[in-house]
Amino acid sequence: MKVLLTGGRGFVASYLERELKLNGYTVTNVSRSTEITIDAILKSEESFDFYIHTAGNSKDSPFIELKPYLVSNVDLTKNLYSCFSNDKQAKRFIFFSSMYALDNTLQATSYSRSKALAEEFLKNTGDDRIQILRPALICLPPQSRGILGPLQKLAQKGIGFRFPKGFGMSWVSLKTISDLIITSINQDSFTNELNLVEKRADLNNPKEWLLDFDVHSPKVVFPIPLFVLKILFTLGHTLKVPFNKHFLKKLQS
Repeated sequence: MKVLLTGGRGFVASYLERELKLNGYTVTNVSRSTEITIDAILKSEESFDFYIHTAGNSKDSPFIELKPYLVSNVDLTKNLYSCFSNDKQAKRFIFFSSMYALDNTLQATSYSRSKALAEEFLKNTGDDRIQILRPALICLPPQSRGILGPLQKLAQKGIGFRFPKGFGMSWVSLKTISDLIITSINQDSFTNELNLVEKRADLNNPKEWLLDFDVHSPKVVFPIPLFVLKILFTLGHTLKVPFNKHFLKKLQS
């Protein structure tokens, strides 16, 4: 079976391409910069059995305006769905959204708002061939992303940190995602909306959240008081760096 995968050499798409090919699927992996571009596919009449849409702007920053996300996360989704809806061979449109799309607060970022708008568009089509996947933070052992990445590197050197109670980070591995997709596309029935959360790391317990990444318990563990974190994240917000008030909220949610 033929799969159109968007995302090119991106973190998710490159892993999915390999796993799909290992399972016998013919994969066309496209992005704005690949040899075969998304634009070329949108203009072509080539048919596919499955459309897996991971491409888009994934930077979850409170400092970026909505407009660029509308182009990369909403307009592109609409255009790709239009291609899908005109493809008589197509069986499933799988859209990679985000757990952050469920954030309907006034503090929602442009990223989460754009994912929510893309979801709204897809739901309003009334097409029951659409599947929306909402991963939490995606990790790929042995090296993880987000806050767990630098924490893991330090732990490998024997340095750990203990955060205040209530701090954690939900994640799901790419292997779990790919296994789910491969199982799902081999079945006629599927769930239209899925929240993908494999585990929530308790950052108050370094031993617990490090075990999942084959890292031995750190030799030295430094406790970090809450007031120190608030100062650091407030300063980061002023400097507009990734460790800002928005990220602090995510760690406490």
